[in-house]
Amino acid sequence: MHHVVLTFAAMIAAAMFLNAGLDHVRRKHRAQMITCVIRPEQLNGLAAALKKARLMPGMTITEVRGFGRQKGGPEVSSNDPIRFLPKLKIEILVRELDVEPTMNIISENLRTGQIGDGKIIVYKAVSSMRVRTGERGLSAL
Repeated sequence: MHHVVLTFAAMIAAAMFLNAGLDHVRRKHRAQMITCVIRPEQLNGLAAALKKARLMPGMTITEVRGFGRQKGGPEVSSNDPIRFLPKLKIEILVRELDVEPTMNIISENLRTGQIGDGKIIVYKAVSSMRVRTGERGLSAL
């Protein structure tokens, strides 16, 4: 009986180990979309930092205009007009494992402590395909 209990405990431990391993594999092979809004003058420094860390398989940049809590100014009353400030929207598709390190590098490179430092938003990427080759998933990055 004692031998059976040890075997059952070993089976549970093995199952837990395998489940942890499968979770790592799933996270390694799923993609997430990181979107951030930045000041235009910060683009080159951010791209260089992500490239140096090997966390940027590609990047899409869109010129946008917008405002945050301050409505485009440091001190705004409810009667002041909203100022739409020029920004860049960056989109980076990364492995799920790379989300946190990528967010850390982005925030370290964007943070000035001033109003308008930007936002980072992460979305689940349900699927991806490289149109030219038909590759899917992470191989399409």
